[in-house]
Amino acid sequence: MNTKEFKISHGWTIIAHENISIYSKIDGSNPNQYVLLDWDGDAILQVFTDDFSIYLEPNMYGLKHKVNAKNKIITIFHEPDEDE
Repeated sequence: MNTKEFKISHGWTIIAHENISIYSKIDGSNPNQYVLLDWDGDAILQVFTDDFSIYLEPNMYGLKHKVNAKNKIITIFHEPDEDE
């Protein structure tokens, strides 16, 4: 799996498949809100950060991810089917 890194607020990094996109909310009550979209444009994960915590809300059943709290790294194990 070819990956890329997304730096987000409060020192967190998201590592995901190279064809995943991340979008950030830039205004409003919670600007530290992100949505990850897969290669089909489907939302797969919402991420919310603040000074002391991170909240992950998967939007797809069975999304596999790992959180390394010490290094502030979230790894998403989601990749296209072989026929895509």
